Amino acid sequence: MTATVAGGTGTPTYTAHIFLADDGIAAEKSHRWMAERIWGEARVASEWSSESWMRAQVRRWIPKARALAEGGWRDLVPRQVPELWRGAPAAGPDP
Repeated sequence: MTATVAGGTGTPTYTAHIFLADDGIAAEKSHRWMAERIWGEARVASEWSSESWMRAQVRRWIPKARALAEGGWRDLVPRQVPELWRGAPAAGPDP
């Protein structure tokens, strides 16, 4: 299974990788486990090593994932309400 964004082209995105790393941290999974979810088990089996670019990439995502989990996600939320949302009816039960 690879991390993909719904409606996308099937190419994993940077943000999806960060969130997958956060899930892996929370579940106490290995770096290799995270890599297998992103690049697939076969590719990881053939390219993974203690000094591989794959492991280095996962290791770079770990502190970013922790920062998001500790409140950095707020930086991803727009500070101002988009004009499109202004004047929209409040969500509530349908009549």
